[in-house]
Amino acid sequence: MSPYFCLCDGWLQKIFFWIIVIVLIASGGAMADQPTIRIIEEPEVSQPPPFSRGGTTVVVPRTRIIIGGESSKKRRRDVARRVTLVGIPTIIDGDTIRIAGRVVHLYGIDAPESAQKCRYVGAAYPCGAMATAHLAHLTLGRKVNCKGEDKLPTGELLGHCRMGKHDLGDVMVGSGWALAYRKESDQFADAEEHAKREKLGLWRGEFVRPWVWRIKH
Repeated sequence: MSPYFCLCDGWLQKIFFWIIVIVLIASGGAMADQPTIRIIEEPEVSQPPPFSRGGTTVVVPRTRIIIGGESSKKRRRDVARRVTLVGIPTIIDGDTIRIAGRVVHLYGIDAPESAQKCRYVGAAYPCGAMATAHLAHLTLGRKVNCKGEDKLPTGELLGHCRMGKHDLGDVMVGSGWALAYRKESDQFADAEEHAKREKLGLWRGEFVRPWVWRIKH
């Protein structure tokens, strides 16, 4: 072997060793500042309508990319739960308000989108606009207190908003103008059953659940 490629001398070996140590320390420090990223390949699943066409179910593989993991979710919730907002709200739609300069989505419920239409006795009606109007009527000129519960990836707040002793989410679901969003919470399941049993709001006719309507539109 050529002597130019031989690390025979002790001092050359030491220099080579310390270069490796410095590189490893530097790369380790850079990695510590990066968020944890996990890519999970899930089994193929059969999607229900509207992904089914002509009676044939389309099979769609799903890949979830999780950034930060459970620890980042916990930090996000902890930050959100420190937020309290008080004021007279402006209504954006049936489950979203603007209060004290912040957009707040009512936690645990889902109302029809503003442009969404439903059907009653065969005729279409603007159920999304009516849900928005119902929330506006409830809060007109009244002070609302919102407590953060979580944050959306967009930075907007998910929260519980109360008007006196009344939870706005509970009132909207109980009156039939919103649905319990069980993906977030089962808190309003009883209120939904009441509205369904009494045929209140959306339950008096036919409607597409808001989370399904958003997929189709």
